[in-house]
Amino acid sequence: MTPEDEEKIDALLPEIKTAMKDYTGFTDKDLKDALWFNYLEVEPTLKELKIFVPRANSQIAKKVKSNFSKPSPDDVILDAQKQAFEDNIKKKDEEAALAKDVSNLKITPKQATKPKFKIDLDAELSKRQVKPHTSFVVIGHVDAGKSTLTGRLLLENNIVDKNTYTKLKREAEKAGKGSFSLAWVMDQTEEERNRGVTIDICTSEFETENGYFTIVDAPGHRDFVPNMITGVSQADIAVLVVDSSTDAFESGFNLDGQTKEHTILARSLGINKIVVAVNKMDNNDWSEDRFEEIRDQLTEFLKITGYNEDQIQFVPCSGLTGLNVASKPSTPEDQRKLKWYNGDSVLGALEKSEKFNRDFTKPFVMSIADIGSSSEFTGRIDTGTIQAGETVLFAPSNQAGVVDSVSVNNARVPVGIAGDNVTLKIKDVQIEEVQVGDIISIVTTEIPSVSKFESRLVLFDLKRPLLLGTQFVLFRGNVQQPAKITKIISLLDKVTGQVSKKKPKHLGSHQSAMVEIELLGRNLPLQLFKDNKQLGRVILRKDGSTIGAGIVEKY
Repeated sequence: MTPEDEEKIDALLPEIKTAMKDYTGFTDKDLKDALWFNYLEVEPTLKELKIFVPRANSQIAKKVKSNFSKPSPDDVILDAQKQAFEDNIKKKDEEAALAKDVSNLKITPKQATKPKFKIDLDAELSKRQVKPHTSFVVIGHVDAGKSTLTGRLLLENNIVDKNTYTKLKREAEKAGKGSFSLAWVMDQTEEERNRGVTIDICTSEFETENGYFTIVDAPGHRDFVPNMITGVSQADIAVLVVDSSTDAFESGFNLDGQTKEHTILARSLGINKIVVAVNKMDNNDWSEDRFEEIRDQLTEFLKITGYNEDQIQFVPCSGLTGLNVASKPSTPEDQRKLKWYNGDSVLGALEKSEKFNRDFTKPFVMSIADIGSSSEFTGRIDTGTIQAGETVLFAPSNQAGVVDSVSVNNARVPVGIAGDNVTLKIKDVQIEEVQVGDIISIVTTEIPSVSKFESRLVLFDLKRPLLLGTQFVLFRGNVQQPAKITKIISLLDKVTGQVSKKKPKHLGSHQSAMVEIELLGRNLPLQLFKDNKQLGRVILRKDGSTIGAGIVEKY
């Protein structure tokens, strides 16, 4: 902050104090900090302060006054630093020279900074956990009805209003795709609507009486599996949508279909709970026999893939008609169609899922899923919490910046917590040096960026054995990079994990092994699997097929 900036802040302070006369629990320094973080603009400063600062007559204000009647240790240190700074700058000429020099330097702050506002973090976490937040990814073979099902969930939960839906229905009918109107809620690009398939991942949020939900709609076509991997990496639960129509399920379940590959990928990326939406049951006149036939085939496969049977739930439904999607049958006619079924609706199955244990105690870590034009970075928080005012570090670019604001679903919040899909506005970052898939962490926790690492691999169906030097595409969450095997260290027993053979010449289908992998592009931010399950998992793909999955053991 230059002396000129300090003069501007002092000039604006009376206006801010007058506007905040009905609020309490803040100091002049808090107001100055808020002005600084909002680029010396009065209106956004007041808007932010009124979100976080309690009114004078509130119970919260009384508690704040009691808790913060004395300067904090951080305030004492910062005031001492400010005094030392002022003592060292005595002459006007020296001030001008220093300001000029500083403006020409690229300084990357690496010290931790405190949050902008004082909040009761424990109380905030308790409040947020009353209604759990669950992210689920919708996966399955192309044309299984994934986007229609998710569109129906959004429509029934009033995220899409009737007027918007009527407009989409009219547009779909005009394009000769009348039955696609609900899918167009999620498929938003012209190419997706023309082709009738989802290409990129789409996310949306909704709330029920029992929880907050984030839907991630993933593409089903085999050409877009990389995008599907990105979607799965952001989810807690998978909703596998299968088309129950005659021959349609079999088409998606055979070797060339995506039902199996999507399911294997979801399990390999840490998804333990799966809801199987047996869709388009209206095409089979709600046949119980067809439902049981599909359930028998899929249950056996899901168990082999690694899902526990008590974490698998099958739900008959129709995304097009809405029956048993957001609620159980209510009319006598609908109840007759499903008289043989006593289970949950699709939404009911999601609401009954167990609460996920978020790790709030570990340092803040987030993988970037999207980058906005004004230094806004969107992603899902893996661990920890983040507040405005805190300093974060980017990997692999090693830049540091200060969080200006935290938003969830386009609304500012006092704190982002593990499991949240957040947008962080971060100051002092050269955005051109940051890519999707990079990692943001609290400044005191540096995420290593590596070029080589050792991984425990489980291999799937291989067209040919893997040899030293075999190249493939490696996926870590939402980033992909060319890589190769540089060492085959040992074969491992798939049951015990013990070494069964040292230095084998090659690896075959369904074997487990310890290998060394070298990245052929830029260094990749990774963590050991034992420290961070999201950043410690990798997927291997070659020639358009998924050939294996692994965890990071050493780097």
